[in-house]
Amino acid sequence: MISFSKYFKLMLTESPSEGDRVGIQHLYSLNKPEKNSMSYTNFVSLVQYLEQNKNKINPQNSSVSEKVDGMALKVGNDERGNFFVQSSYSGKVYNPQDFLTAIKFPPAQQAFIDGFDKLRNILRPIIQKKPCVIQLEWLYSPNATKLDDRPGMVSFVTAGYYTNKLGTWSTFVILNIDCESLDPSEIKAKLLEASTKDVRFLLPNVEVFKTIDLSNETQEARRIIDTIEQAQLPQQIQQLKGNLKRDVLRKRKELEKQLEQLLLPIEKKMYEKIVSNLLKTEGILGDIEGYVVKAGPLIFKINNPEFMKAKFEL
Repeated sequence: MISFSKYFKLMLTESPSEGDRVGIQHLYSLNKPEKNSMSYTNFVSLVQYLEQNKNKINPQNSSVSEKVDGMALKVGNDERGNFFVQSSYSGKVYNPQDFLTAIKFPPAQQAFIDGFDKLRNILRPIIQKKPCVIQLEWLYSPNATKLDDRPGMVSFVTAGYYTNKLGTWSTFVILNIDCESLDPSEIKAKLLEASTKDVRFLLPNVEVFKTIDLSNETQEARRIIDTIEQAQLPQQIQQLKGNLKRDVLRKRKELEKQLEQLLLPIEKKMYEKIVSNLLKTEGILGDIEGYVVKAGPLIFKINNPEFMKAKFEL
């Protein structure tokens, strides 16, 4: 049987299905920069936002939350009030035994089967039968591995966490709450109050971080954007989309390569400046996997480079 960490790496390469964690983009992807880094359109929006905010990211104009190295799930009630649990690689599941077919990996199957009724018992008094979706990151303690070289710490995939900060059964980090007829702040407060020795609910917010000055990077980014616009690279690429002729496809790939060569280096510089500053903060549980930054209309990931190196060496 493969380990949970090996399973996690395998899942990174699978095709997305309903419930998969898609939509939060990287500013710069260490794994596949040409494929997963921020799109040109969004990068232009980020640069414009920085220019409007004196080229700085700080607690006054942006929010930061810590990423946690666990399993993603959504729980709540559908539009009919039926309780469900949803993993990253399943649709909504209404019966715990259905996870035997919805998930391939036996330890993950057992985690979701084990957690179904426990989560329902915790949430039903809070959300009753009203339509509601709560997105969580789940650290299931029975799947943790003790770190022999780091006493008092365990690992779920790669990051090390202090056992005295975890629930003995499970720890849930609250990522998002979408409930039309209920107050998300009130739900968060009630979940935090529901924490026990066995089950812990946490918020990932990084309340305090020092101002990140991106003046040099923003100026460079603006010069690069001007170069890209003068060459009309995005417009040329868009005009060639949908045409499957061999020579057209070749031309489009050449243009996309030019765009990548201009865009990726400055995205990397911004990523390195942001992550080097944020890693000076303290992790909520121990090691820091990375962060999610909300800067104006944009939300993007910033991963810890040491963590990502370890993850892809599993």
